[in-house]
Amino acid sequence: MSRSTERKGGPELNQSRLSVQMLLTVTLEDGRSWSARVDDDQRVSSEYCKSYDGSGGRWSLRIQAEVDASIPDPPKASNCYRGQFLSAVGESVLQWFASVERCKSDGGDRWSITLRNSAAASHPRGVWELGDANSLKIRSARLAIAPVDGRGWDLVSAGGMRRLQACTEQEPMEWSQSDGIWDLAQFSSGAARSNSPIHREQSGIGRVTSQGYRLLHSGEESTGTRATPSVVVILDRGQAIGLHLPRFWQKFPKALFYRPVDGPHALSSSGNPVSAVNSVSASKQSTEVLRSRTDAEWEFGLEMFPNQLDVLEELQPGEQSTFEFWLATGAVDVLKEQLSVIADGVRPRNDRPLFCERGRIAWLTPRGADVSPEYSKYLELVDQAVAGSNSFFNKREEFDEYGWRNFGDVFADHESAYNADGEVYVSHYNNQYDMIYGLGIQYLTGGDSKYLELMQDLARHVIDIDIYHTDEDLPCYNHGLFWHTVHYVDAGLSTHRGYPRGTCGGGPSSGHAYARGLLLHYCLTGDPTAYEAVEKMGEWMIAAEDGRYTRYWWLAGGETGLTSASGLEDYHGPGRGPGNAIEVLLSAYELTQQRRFLDQCEVLIRRCVHPDQAPESLDLLDVENKWFYLIFLQALGRYLEVKISMDEIDLMYAYGQSTLLRYADWMVEHERPFLSEPEKLEYPNETWAAQDIRKTEVFQWAARHTTGDQRARYLERAQWFFRHAVEELDGFETKGLCRPIALLLANGYTYEYFRRGGLDELPPAPTAPAVTFPPQVVFRSQKTRAIANLKRTLMLGLLVCCGGVLAGAWWWIRT
Repeated sequence: MSRSTERKGGPELNQSRLSVQMLLTVTLEDGRSWSARVDDDQRVSSEYCKSYDGSGGRWSLRIQAEVDASIPDPPKASNCYRGQFLSAVGESVLQWFASVERCKSDGGDRWSITLRNSAAASHPRGVWELGDANSLKIRSARLAIAPVDGRGWDLVSAGGMRRLQACTEQEPMEWSQSDGIWDLAQFSSGAARSNSPIHREQSGIGRVTSQGYRLLHSGEESTGTRATPSVVVILDRGQAIGLHLPRFWQKFPKALFYRPVDGPHALSSSGNPVSAVNSVSASKQSTEVLRSRTDAEWEFGLEMFPNQLDVLEELQPGEQSTFEFWLATGAVDVLKEQLSVIADGVRPRNDRPLFCERGRIAWLTPRGADVSPEYSKYLELVDQAVAGSNSFFNKREEFDEYGWRNFGDVFADHESAYNADGEVYVSHYNNQYDMIYGLGIQYLTGGDSKYLELMQDLARHVIDIDIYHTDEDLPCYNHGLFWHTVHYVDAGLSTHRGYPRGTCGGGPSSGHAYARGLLLHYCLTGDPTAYEAVEKMGEWMIAAEDGRYTRYWWLAGGETGLTSASGLEDYHGPGRGPGNAIEVLLSAYELTQQRRFLDQCEVLIRRCVHPDQAPESLDLLDVENKWFYLIFLQALGRYLEVKISMDEIDLMYAYGQSTLLRYADWMVEHERPFLSEPEKLEYPNETWAAQDIRKTEVFQWAARHTTGDQRARYLERAQWFFRHAVEELDGFETKGLCRPIALLLANGYTYEYFRRGGLDELPPAPTAPAVTFPPQVVFRSQKTRAIANLKRTLMLGLLVCCGGVLAGAWWWIRT
C-alpha cells in the first residue's frame, strides 16, 4: 500500500507506508474470550474469530463485522466498522466499534476502539446502580498491533520487532531505548485525591490502591505519577511503528506493552491464551532469557482494561468505553517528530473564522473586538471555566474526576456549596444546560484553546457514559441522556446515572436532553459517534411519545405526553421538557435533514403553546416552578430560524412567530429579576442570577421578528436584563461554581452582536400573513387518559352490576 501526504510546517512524510494489523481481544470474568482483527487498510477479518472458555477450550462463536455506511458525507476522511461478540446461542454479548481517521496535517491515523454493553439495565424502582444483573465484568481488553507480512490473517505477532524507543511523559519529552520487555501500567490519576469516593466499586469501596504509573523497562522497575506515552517500535526492515496515547493517565487504568509472544498476556502460537500472570519477577526472568534470542517474536500493543491490575471493570448496561490513539509508520526519526507534533494536542478540522465570520453559527462576536463593559465582564465570568482557581481543570483535580468512566465530566460542586457541615457530595453534572455547546461556542469566538479541550473531553464522556446505548429497554429510555446526580445527595453507586437508592428514582427524560453541543462537536471533529448520538437522541424524542409501548396502552392509545410534561405530570405548557425536546429534534433535523424530526417539533409546539394563549393564565411568575418557560421560548426562536433557513414560511411559521411575540410582549410588562423576590425561592443563590440571562436571549429572538419601536423595546429589555444578570452574578462569592458558569457558557454570547446593531445588517425575518388559528386542543397525558378510562369502565361495570342486582330483586319480588 502506498500513500502520498502533504504537510505544512511539519516533518516530511514517507511516500510508502507500512501496513499494520490489530488484534482486539476481550476476556470476561467467567473466562469467555473473543478476538477480532482489523488492519489499517480498513479490512475487518470475519474469518479470524476465536473464542475460549475458561480452560482454553474452544466453543461456538461467530462475529459480525461490516462497514458502517450510515453516516453520509462525514466532514473528515474516516472509516467506521462495527461488530458483535456473540454467545454460543447467537445472542449479542458485547458490541465493538472501530474507526480510523486519516489526518494528513498531523501525519498519522487517529484510531478509536469502542466496547459497548447494549443490554438493558434492570433499574428497580428507577434506581440505577453498579452491580446490575446485566453488567459485564471485564477481566481484560487488549489490542495487539503488528506489521502485516506474508503470513496473512493468522499472524498473532510479528517477527522482526527488534527494539523500542519510548517517551513516558510528555513534558519533558525524553526518549529512551529498550531491547527487552517494556511494560507501562497507569493505576490512577496520580492526583492527591486519587482515593476519592468517586472511584467506588459495586462493594462501595474505592478501587484505587496504587498511585500513578509503574514502568518495567529491561528488567528494572520505576514509578511515576502521570504517563502520556509515545512509543516507536523499530523493525528489522528499516521501518518502524509509532504510537501516541492521549488521555492515557486521565482515563486509567491503561497499559502499554512490548514483550515476547510467550511472555505474560501473550497468545501462544496455537491461539490459546497464556496465563495472565504478570508479576515483576516473571517479567524480569523473561527479559533475561530472551536477551539472547535474536529470533524471538515480540508483540506490541495496549490494554484498554489491563489484566495485570487484577481488577474487574464493570461495563454497565447501555454503557460504552472508548480508547483513542494515534498510529503512524515510517522512519524512526520522522516518526518521533510526528509524534511530538501530535502530542501537542488535537485540533479541529474547521477553523474558527468559518463559524464566526462567515455566519455558520449566527450572531457570534469575535473576541478582541471593541466590546461593551458589560460584555467584557461577561467574558471574565465565562473564562472562569478555563482559568483561575474555579476552572474546570482545578475542579477535576480537587475531586479526582478521572478514570475511564469519569474523565471529561465536570464535578457539580454547587450541590455541596451550602452544606452547613462542610460535607462534599460526589455529584456529576452530565452536561446540564448543554455545556458541550457552550464550551464550543466560547472556543469559536476566539477563546482559549482550553475551551476546545474541555469540549472534546466532555463530548467523549457524554457519548460513552451519559447516553443509554440500548434498544432493549423502554422507548422513553432507549438512547436517552441520564440526568445529573439528584440534587443535594451523594451519587453513591449510581455513577453518572442520576438516581442512587434512597432517592425518588427515575430515568432519562426530555427534562435533561441536550444534543446541540454534540452536533457542533461533530461539525468540528467529524466524530462518527457524535453523529450517531444526535440522531439516536432525536429518535428517542419521537419514540418516547409512542403510546403503544407503555403499560397504559390497553386503556388509552395515542401520544404519551412524556416529552412535553414539565414539573407536573399534566402540565403541558411551555417548559423545560418540550423546550429541550425541540432543541434535540432540531439538532437531529439539521444533521440528517430527515423531516420526521421537524414534524415532531411542530407537534410539541402546537401542544404546548398557542398564539391566542394568555401567558398570565399559566402562572409563569411562580418562579420556582415555572421559570423554565424561558427554555421553551429560546427553542421556539431557534425553530423559527430553521424555518427561515428552509424558506418555509408556512402556517406553522406564522403560529410560532405569533406565539413568540405574544409571550415577549407579556414579558416586557411582567418579567423582573428572579432574585427580586427571594422569598419565592427555595435557594436564592447565584444560579438564579445567571438564569436571568435567558430573558435576554428571548427578547433578542423576538427582536429578530420585529422592526421599529417594537424591536427597540425588545432590545432595551434584552440589554437591561443582560447588564443586571452579569452585575448581580459578579457580586456572589460563589460565582465560580459549576452551574452558573455552565449557564453563561451557552447563553449570552450573542449579546454584543445585537447591542451593536447586527440585526440592521440582516435581511428582516419574514412576516407571516395574518391568520386566524383554530382553538388550542387541551392535551392530557396518556396516563391521565388511561386512569379516566379505567374509572369510566369501572363505573360502567358497577352500574351494570347494580342494574343486574336491582333487576333480579324486582323479579324476585314480582314472583
